[in-house]
Amino acid sequence: MSKSQHEDLFYQILLNTHLPMPVRHFHPWPKDRHECDFCWTSQKLIVEVEGGIWVGGRHVHPTGFLRDIAKYNRLTIDGYRLLRVTPDMILNGEALTLVREALGN
Repeated sequence: MSKSQHEDLFYQILLNTHLPMPVRHFHPWPKDRHECDFCWTSQKLIVEVEGGIWVGGRHVHPTGFLRDIAKYNRLTIDGYRLLRVTPDMILNGEALTLVREALGN
């Protein structure tokens, strides 16, 4: 399953809860190309699905890794809370548990 397939799966999981729904493909800085996988805007909570960990994907390539660090630091400075989840965390329910906890549910 690709990162986008895991994002789709996580979105489907969220649809089957009573949680507020996030904005998908959220652009925190409209004039910037950076995008976040999921954002609960009123709670300033961002969830990033970190794919390609075991196959040398973009997130673990030095250039992609450095871009992610810059984005994550900027999000933190701007007051966002960030959860980074893996496909395994989506599949085993840990990602949903983290979101519930972060949203206070």
